[in-house]
Amino acid sequence: MDRQRNMNMKNVLIIYPTIIGEIPNCIAQLASVYEQEGYDVTTAINTFIKPLTNEDFIRAAEECKADHIAISTLTYEMINTYNLIKSFKDLGYMVIVGGPHATTNPEEVVRYGADVVVRNEGEDTLRELCKFWRGEDLNIDKEELNKKWTQRNDKGLKIPEILSETYSEGLGSILGITYFDTVEKKIKSTPARKRIADLGSLPKPNYNVFDHSMFSDEDGMIRGTNRIFTSRGCPATCTFCDWGVFGQRVTFQNIPKIIAEMQRRVNMYGTTNFKLADDVFTVNKKHVEAFCKEVVKITPRVEWQAQTRAEFVSPGMMKMMKDAGCYLVNFGLESGDQETLTKMDKMCNVEQNTQAPKVAAATGLKVYANLMIGFPWETPKHIDNTLKMVHEIWDDVFLFQVSGSLIPYPGTRVYDQYVKEFPQFKDYWLKEKFQQFGIQTYQNSPNPYSVSTYYQRNLFDDSYIQDESFFKYTKEFKKKVGEFVFEIGRHNLENIYPHNPIKQKILLMVSKISYYTYKIFPNLEKRIGGTLYGVFKFFRPKGKRANAEHIRSMRRGFGKTSQKEFVSRRIAKSQIKAGSLSYENWV
Repeated sequence: MDRQRNMNMKNVLIIYPTIIGEIPNCIAQLASVYEQEGYDVTTAINTFIKPLTNEDFIRAAEECKADHIAISTLTYEMINTYNLIKSFKDLGYMVIVGGPHATTNPEEVVRYGADVVVRNEGEDTLRELCKFWRGEDLNIDKEELNKKWTQRNDKGLKIPEILSETYSEGLGSILGITYFDTVEKKIKSTPARKRIADLGSLPKPNYNVFDHSMFSDEDGMIRGTNRIFTSRGCPATCTFCDWGVFGQRVTFQNIPKIIAEMQRRVNMYGTTNFKLADDVFTVNKKHVEAFCKEVVKITPRVEWQAQTRAEFVSPGMMKMMKDAGCYLVNFGLESGDQETLTKMDKMCNVEQNTQAPKVAAATGLKVYANLMIGFPWETPKHIDNTLKMVHEIWDDVFLFQVSGSLIPYPGTRVYDQYVKEFPQFKDYWLKEKFQQFGIQTYQNSPNPYSVSTYYQRNLFDDSYIQDESFFKYTKEFKKKVGEFVFEIGRHNLENIYPHNPIKQKILLMVSKISYYTYKIFPNLEKRIGGTLYGVFKFFRPKGKRANAEHIRSMRRGFGKTSQKEFVSRRIAKSQIKAGSLSYENWV
């Protein structure tokens, strides 16, 4: 059955197969581009409230009479994504794919059936693809184009194939794509497209193409409308990070347009609490100053949070942000060991990692600190050094999040390094066992016990510990990791339940039972936990069941859980030390 009857495609189904608790802004942005180009857009988003199967995605395509399918996906979803692509191709659909994994491995995605892969930022590329599919900007009369289409329709050829046969340049004229050339019978990649310099030129994200009931909290807020970018890109070169879609060059949004967009979301969706999704919000002090000056003009006044790096903060900066409505800063500290920071190419030192949380907390800001342990070179001594730093900032940090093992994602320098030392790593995302044992975190699973344990979720608060799926660790190292686990867990429970020490002790005890059970009988722990989870989930009221993601978000600082108690306790206990941080020393 041929779904593409002529060159005038008008219906697109955009699929986000990864389970998510908030509206994916990337999809909202691309939906706006499609609509500007004359498409009717339908979305199929996998959510906690309503998990979707591949059959559901196919049914959605049938119902909206889609001319083609657009998919955005992540590394840990590739097996399922490739199965989905095959199903769509068998039914005669054209499929385009984008996202971090597609950007890093475009030829692989084409080999598994995608007609076109969009690399890096997709807005301008997608706009040109839409014009190309319509036959615009081509040196041929549209009537002749449709005639050729009609002649080849019986052969079962798809639109990109016809155009490639008709024009020598074909899809090769569009920058930033990878596709299969039907004339030369090989995969081709066009040169990379330049980064979008003016983010203000992008259309407003369209949230009306989503089922809001799948993303609504009990208080009525539509999750995802609170996430906003004021910049794209990160200047750092961390070896474990895939710079992926946005790259290292930082581009900035026009401040008045940011504020106007935030006000629009306040008016339309009742959003009062924003998360700035920039990789490093404070990388440019003039940008931060301009934002803080204008954000207070939004009515009613909004609160917001941001993430950054330790080397890009100062007392003046943190106070200015606090006065402008910021209530939480998320730091990517990663480690308290200098050797580890150096090998990560983290571009900061232990002193900066220690001082930055103190500087932020002293202004009354909540601090959320991300840590990483489990690199293959690490020893118990490295963990001890990180734990030493943890104790130094114990009263300054509201919650710690820990990744307990390195995942060498494709596109990172650590993957390129370790795939040579460990050939079994090559294309690991195509192996079923890696889908089962931790590539997918519990936040992205309808049943968290399929991929994690009780102690992981309760002690780390949305963190992820992987047990030797990639690297083997010594007995001494694993013992030290266990000690680290419960020290971090003890800290987090104290701040999540500051007035309920009994609940703290119970959760810590149950977590220890889970931990040691898993170490001895891993399948038993998950089987018991999964059974109990299913029972409690069944009897939990629908609203509370749907609100489980909201509760986790409160813990992570999206709300003001225990903020007053925590801040007052911290200020009373802590003193700011003179360090290397200086507002005037960075740009």
